[in-house]
Amino acid sequence: MSRKNPARANRRRTAWLLAVALAAASPAHADRRSYVWSYEYQTKPPGGVDLEHYLTSKTSSTKAAVQTAWEQKIELEIGLTERWDFSVYQIFSQPPGGSFQYDAFQFRTRYRLGQAGQWPVDPLLYVEYHRPSDLGRPNRFEGKLILAHDIRRVNLVANLIEEVNFAPGVEWKTGYTAGISFEPRPIVKFGVEVYGGLATQGGKTHNLGPTISLARDKWYYTIGVGFGLNKASNDIEARAILGIDL
Repeated sequence: MSRKNPARANRRRTAWLLAVALAAASPAHADRRSYVWSYEYQTKPPGGVDLEHYLTSKTSSTKAAVQTAWEQKIELEIGLTERWDFSVYQIFSQPPGGSFQYDAFQFRTRYRLGQAGQWPVDPLLYVEYHRPSDLGRPNRFEGKLILAHDIRRVNLVANLIEEVNFAPGVEWKTGYTAGISFEPRPIVKFGVEVYGGLATQGGKTHNLGPTISLARDKWYYTIGVGFGLNKASNDIEARAILGIDL
């Protein structure tokens, strides 16, 4: 009867544990989001397809009551070229005290300018068209200039936003987001975001809060909370994004 070689068995066990550790630390294949309000300098590779689900809540309080509105988005994202991708959204909403309903569809495209690290900041162009199911509500075009910079495991990002609502009427709005995140390991990122703009009821909104992103193989899950910094802002806004590489 043959006897096992203890040294060989230990080497096999060490190799197996190393393989498991590397698999657990492998970066996600999906178009991972480090933030929930800010976009980064990335597009889906050509031929790649992602399915993403967004769950957003916005809570505001008055002397009379606390009200929360909910929104869910389902996004199908397709990589067209090395720098260009395209997405289609189906959007559902539930107003405070109301019922869950189909709300809108949306198209979005992104294009990266240059290569990462080519300039002091990496620029990306973002264009979005939003069409509500209620024809009495305005259509919306939104453009973003996305600027990002990586310093080893630290990411810095800013989104400059211009929005026009039209048909019926025309209304222009401006907004912004900015964030910083740190990646201690490929499976987890911690960040902070600040964002704001012109509120529907008038005035400027400003929110600030933390984010955390977890990733493994072909999926990621990112959660963020934004706390209102002034009266025009909602008291608390929260968003969770689940992405799966198909």
